[in-house]
Amino acid sequence: MACSLIESGRSISCQDGIGGIRRVWIGEMAGQDITSYPAAGFEVDAVSLEVDVLRNYTDPAVPVDANFWTYELTREKSMMDVTITGDQGTGTYSFEQKLTLTFKTLLPADTDRILTLAQSSPPIIVEDNNQKLYLLGAQYGCVLTGGSILTGTSFNDAGGFSLEFSARQLYPVYLCTYGTTALPLSGIAGVTVDVA
Repeated sequence: MACSLIESGRSISCQDGIGGIRRVWIGEMAGQDITSYPAAGFEVDAVSLEVDVLRNYTDPAVPVDANFWTYELTREKSMMDVTITGDQGTGTYSFEQKLTLTFKTLLPADTDRILTLAQSSPPIIVEDNNQKLYLLGAQYGCVLTGGSILTGTSFNDAGGFSLEFSARQLYPVYLCTYGTTALPLSGIAGVTVDVA
């Protein structure tokens, strides 16, 4: 990227969006355990930064198959945030992608999933409530950096668990090609979706 002035502006967009996350897909590369693969090889359009196919990270000419596990979320309980950090003195910058997921009711299988996620650094695709797909952890994966398991105190308190992921990347976030309402990830070649 050239160190020049920005060559275009941006108009005010329509007020037709809503906040929040609908669901996420946590990735696992085919033929590799979720704990042992390097960051995913996503092919990115250089102009739009849009992801439409997976590629082998070490050999981009080779397409890759990937399994992504679906995690449905409760409305208005989870969020994604991208923070820009720059240092003029060192001439460096990075983008900190943060994802907080909240789930109702801790199930026995959830404790094993939490342990597996803590030992891995998967790519994660986030679908917002506007049918946009965001790829987090494209270069280096996402790291489980925190979370909690809650019982609450009174009958109306929340019980369940939360997971906090973080990914420091070279780009703010990638937008993925959206498939259909029934199959949102069908716009990305090489992706297989399983229900968690």
